Amino acid sequence: MSYTLSDDGRTYLLKLRDGVKFSDGSGLHASDVRVSLTRVLRPSLRSTSSVALLGGITGAEQVMQGDATDLPGVTVIDPSTIQIRLDAPDWDFAANLAHPVTSVLSEANVAQWDPRWSNPDTASLSLRTADTSLPIGTGPLAVPQFVRTKCRFAGGEGSERALGCGGR
Repeated sequence: MSYTLSDDGRTYLLKLRDGVKFSDGSGLHASDVRVSLTRVLRPSLRSTSSVALLGGITGAEQVMQGDATDLPGVTVIDPSTIQIRLDAPDWDFAANLAHPVTSVLSEANVAQWDPRWSNPDTASLSLRTADTSLPIGTGPLAVPQFVRTKCRFAGGEGSERALGCGGR
């Protein structure tokens, strides 16, 4: 990805690399970025980092308060270009986009699984049940298989419980 910053420091134009694919074979598109950034700001996700990382995006406050579901400061220009408008210059913003909280997820994967990920009663359940889809990313590695395992936590009696890969 490359980006340019407007002279006033308030508008980022991000250009995604051509040919980047998620591990399920689907292409990475600007709409995936938009969905991922909007998702992180929703109050149902209960992200404690989202305000510090993305709170300066135009319309972010309304999404975080649950007053809006659309994030007007993030615009898809074309499949590989996205524009992000900030309320004020934030010289750390580009670095914020590299934070794990702002990871780009597949729009299709979010549509399928996000209701469970965003619900505190089922968020960890989705990591433990057999109907979980495999994690989808764009890096050089893929998760070929979801394996249930047991982990032992310090704390004495009854502290052992079944977890999925990377679960809590």
